[in-house]
Amino acid sequence: MVNEVLEIRGKKVVKEKVRFGAYQSGWFFVENPQAEQIILFLHGGPGSPEFSIFENELLDGFLDEKYAICYLDFLGSGLSFTTKEVTEALLVEQVATVATYLKEKYQMDQMILMGHSYGSYIGMKVLQAGQVEFSAYYGISQVVDVCLSEEALYQELYQLAAAEQNVKVLKQLTAMKEKSSFPSQDYIGKVKSRLVERYHGGVFFNSQVKFKFLKRLFRFKGYTLGEKMNYLRGLLYSGRMLFPALLKANLYEGTLDFDIPIYLIHGEKDLQVSKETVTDFFHHIKSSDKQLVIFPNAAHSPHLEGKKQFMKLV
Repeated sequence: MVNEVLEIRGKKVVKEKVRFGAYQSGWFFVENPQAEQIILFLHGGPGSPEFSIFENELLDGFLDEKYAICYLDFLGSGLSFTTKEVTEALLVEQVATVATYLKEKYQMDQMILMGHSYGSYIGMKVLQAGQVEFSAYYGISQVVDVCLSEEALYQELYQLAAAEQNVKVLKQLTAMKEKSSFPSQDYIGKVKSRLVERYHGGVFFNSQVKFKFLKRLFRFKGYTLGEKMNYLRGLLYSGRMLFPALLKANLYEGTLDFDIPIYLIHGEKDLQVSKETVTDFFHHIKSSDKQLVIFPNAAHSPHLEGKKQFMKLV
């Protein structure tokens, strides 16, 4: 077990690594002595821990003002990097194990589960597994059914390219769609990813915000140099190990009947996850307290682009 207390942007942050069985799980825990609940935050990707690259946004008047919050690095990523096999089922087990550990360590029964993008998919799988009791769930840019989502987003991208009469992009999109493997990892990683940023539907909708990933990662003081290199290794490793299963993601196959509040937050301009798919999924959820909130001027990070509105929900 490794436990190190850091000061990041004036906040006390515990960097912790704990071995559970054959795997080591690592996370950053932003303490708040007045908090009565913990938020367990699950990052996107696969393989993209967010505390290190969104440090400024996450520690500037955000969730830790009211809650204690744990930013977990999934197995195969960041502080939890491993070269052992990592599966979707192992991530679900990791979340349940870490949640139980944190509840016992900090003597808090109340815990909110919050997932962003890929983390929202794993988060919903955790709820469906029912191993741990949570007080609420927040799905940000909720991943539901990747094939359905990609079909809808393809049509949006095609229309955007047609509107600007971009013949080269239209030919490229048509060629990818005609392949039997559509939507493939190759299409999503090489073709769609470029178009998403071109049309401001990626990390941020606001084109004034320059998202320089490597600069943010290597400026982050919470990782050692070795851990920063493992972050980059984990990006490739997680993509290779987890993306094929993600392409088959379908949350409709599990239970959608919950006895806790369910909140889905989505960016109107998001071209990474289809708004139509999320909306349909929301209507299938059974909960006495559920909300779907669309942020009009946000893309794939509505919790950061619409921070004030998001904080009113949490």
